[in-house]
Amino acid sequence: MNRAPSLWASSWIALAGVLVGGAAWLLHHQRTEAVAAWQAEQNGSAPPAAVDDDPRRDWFRRSVLGAAGTPGDPGGIETRGFPGVSLEGADALDAEDARSVAVRAELGRWSAGGELPMEATRLAVEQADARAWSTLIVEAQGSEAEALASLQHLLAAPGLDGGYLTDPGRVVIESAGPGKLRFELRLRVWPIEAFVGSTEAGS
Repeated sequence: MNRAPSLWASSWIALAGVLVGGAAWLLHHQRTEAVAAWQAEQNGSAPPAAVDDDPRRDWFRRSVLGAAGTPGDPGGIETRGFPGVSLEGADALDAEDARSVAVRAELGRWSAGGELPMEATRLAVEQADARAWSTLIVEAQGSEAEALASLQHLLAAPGLDGGYLTDPGRVVIESAGPGKLRFELRLRVWPIEAFVGSTEAGS
């Protein structure tokens, strides 16, 4: 009758010992790092930065890089899906960096099927200061069915094999009269490089 409480107490004592031992090791490790940093500061040198010499160690980077393709650059700015409007900020897409290529690929995806069933009143691209993403802006209107179908097409995710990702930053839908809708879409376009960085060792 006395064994059960004894075993129970022994289990708790063992668990407490493990927790205390782990805490002691962690405290010792943190103190060692703090002393090393202080010594480096006194010597006028910074501790060596950790170098990731094998990007495959990072699960996220490995998964994304394994699934990601290269954006299919149409070689030019494709806007035939939006007749009657010119692309504002088009000069920012002349570069060959990953962000510009990704935006051109998304514009090509939008226009792949030809003219969209709506009346576009504005089409623009804005570059973010951080060179991580670009924002595509579309303002258009049409019948309820056409406007919603067009919006669904514009919001469709390209998939990782496209080499870039999209993120709706702003979507506004409002009535434009009986049976008509007007919408504004601001869609961020991110090249995969913005998430995983360079694959060079030490990046």
